[in-house]
Amino acid sequence: FVPQFPASASFQSCQPCQLATMPCELENLALRIWLCLYNQMLGLSWLYVLFQIVQNLFVGGLESMNQTWDDLQWLLWRMQLFNMCDVLHALAGVWPVEAELSLLQRIWCKCGHRAEIFVTIFLVSNNIRPRWIFTPMILTWAIADVSRYQLYFFRTLQKTPPAWLRWLRYSDFIVQWPLNVIAEGTLPLSCASTI
Repeated sequence: FVPQFPASASFQSCQPCQLATMPCELENLALRIWLCLYNQMLGLSWLYVLFQIVQNLFVGGLESMNQTWDDLQWLLWRMQLFNMCDVLHALAGVWPVEAELSLLQRIWCKCGHRAEIFVTIFLVSNNIRPRWIFTPMILTWAIADVSRYQLYFFRTLQKTPPAWLRWLRYSDFIVQWPLNVIAEGTLPLSCASTI
C-alpha cells in the first residue's frame, strides 16, 4: 500500500483526476498524508502492543500471558478493522504492482488471513483455554508489523528507509516466522473442541 506517484516531483504531466475535482497534485498529497497517518497509526499501535507484552512478561512473568488477550483485545480489534482499509487501498490501485503475486494473493496475505483468525477468535474466544495461546501469536504479529509499517511510512514519503530498519524488516522473519507458524497453528487446535 505504498502509492506509485509520478516520477517528476512537479506533477506537471499529471492529468486532472477523473473521479475527483481537485488536481492530481493535491490528490497525491492528500493520499500521501493519509497513508503516512495510516502507517504511523498502525505502526505505533503495534509498538504499544509489543511494549505491553514485553512489560507484562517482565513484571508478571509467564503467568501474564494468560491476560494478554483480555488486556489488549479492545485495541487489537480496532487495529484489525482499521487494517481492512488495505482492501480499499488495493482496489483503488494504491498498492504498487508486483509481478510475483496477484492482487488477490496480496489482499489475502495482508488482510484476509488475519481477518480469518479474528473471525475464529470472535466465534470461540470465550471458550479457549488456556488463554496464553493468544500471546505468542500477537507477539509475532507485533514483531513483524512494527518494522513493516515504519518501512511503509518511509516509502510513502519517497525516502530511503534507514539501513537498520530495512535489515530489521527483512530479517525479523528468522525469529518471527517459526514462532508464528507454531502460534497460529496452536490456535485452531485449541478451538477444535469448541467448534
